[in-house]
Amino acid sequence: MAAMNQNEPVIIYFSAGQWRPPLPVGELRYPIYLIARRRHVLYVNPPASLLDRLSGKRRRRIHPPPDSHQSVPGTKMTVFTPSVVFPYSVRLPMPLFLKNMILNRNIQSITSQVLNIFHTLYPGREKPDMAWGTIFHHAGILERFPARHKLAIIDDNFPESPAFTPFQKNEVAEMERSLISSAEYIFTTSRTLFEEKARINPHCVMMENGVSDLFLPENREHLDGFAHQCPQQEHNIIEQIKSLPKPRIGYVGALNIRLWRDFLEEIFKAASGYQLVFIGNIDDSFPISMIEKMKNPNIHVFPYISHALIPYALEQFDLLVLPFELTRFSRFINPLKLSEYLSSGKPILATPLVEIKRIAGDSRGMVYFIENPKDIKHSIEKALREDSTEMRERRIALARARTWQRVTREMLSLVETILKSDRSDSSDSSDPSDSSDRSDLSDLSDKNNHSTPRKIS
Repeated sequence: MAAMNQNEPVIIYFSAGQWRPPLPVGELRYPIYLIARRRHVLYVNPPASLLDRLSGKRRRRIHPPPDSHQSVPGTKMTVFTPSVVFPYSVRLPMPLFLKNMILNRNIQSITSQVLNIFHTLYPGREKPDMAWGTIFHHAGILERFPARHKLAIIDDNFPESPAFTPFQKNEVAEMERSLISSAEYIFTTSRTLFEEKARINPHCVMMENGVSDLFLPENREHLDGFAHQCPQQEHNIIEQIKSLPKPRIGYVGALNIRLWRDFLEEIFKAASGYQLVFIGNIDDSFPISMIEKMKNPNIHVFPYISHALIPYALEQFDLLVLPFELTRFSRFINPLKLSEYLSSGKPILATPLVEIKRIAGDSRGMVYFIENPKDIKHSIEKALREDSTEMRERRIALARARTWQRVTREMLSLVETILKSDRSDSSDSSDPSDSSDRSDLSDLSDKNNHSTPRKIS
């Protein structure tokens, strides 16, 4: 790593998800990527455990080697994967005291490992300038980790998640409250989350889910280099979809407990006249009975594909669906897939989530909302019949207004303000919004500068 100015700030980002090259456009990885193009960031993957070491090739491919650290070309980011003996999950089927023992031991181990790698990468620095927590069980890390400033991201109202039992919801609520209370500022991905979490910490800032500029049709040529780096078996999935008869209805995302069973059952019935395609992994919370009902020659289930390939997959569909169930949990969801779907211009069928209606509910035909699952067949026919070049352009225009650079502008500016409040940074006096306002094309179009993260010797 090149020598750095000792006055430059360093950020530690404890992620809830693995860093996935070649293109960091998914979930909450892209905002920190934007920051890392001008600031030093140590991105901490979820820890690898004994389970990862003993598991099959696919899991080892997704999860980086433990105790490794890699640089991300084109940025000031280093990705580090700590290791622990046992994985932690609030859903572990064991007594609370044993789960807490594993959690506390992991917190101590991860904190120690991250501090060691921090001092290795940035010798002479006592502590980082900023630490971020991004999931409720990061509360203990954020409390104990030495940093001048502490921030948190809340992207779901996990205490309401149907994946947890009532007792587990209480556990999650306690950890999340601790995380929010420990943070100087929190960023929320929806207005409903903002209103809910501001009750705990009034220093709350909206940071909505967005879409990469590269997903927009006019920029597709700049995405090609990243797409070429994706595994061939993922390209084969798109070719298989392309070979299916039309019309094709698509869903891209995990199959989990968040999806509305009645919606799915009705669209399964409608599949007799269409090809229904799901792209995404099946979560263990997804009912087995629903998997059985998907055994239909017109229903096709493909595994997860890299985010860089999603626009190419969306191109193959005539209609897209967002079948979230209407629950106390889902009212806080601002689906990442909404902006990605809009960037394709294709018509969308969705349940009337609060956030989807806020974003896309003002214009007729932008999204077709399903109040009653019995209306699905009629809505499919209506959406396909009314689709037009004009409507596709209007959806794409809404996606342009929701790029990551636009929706994270306030967050990026606040982070710069906080970092500059600690030091006189004469070497970095440019407008803090410089990198967030510019299109990412100039830096991202060169695939040679943005390949898979390389190990530091």
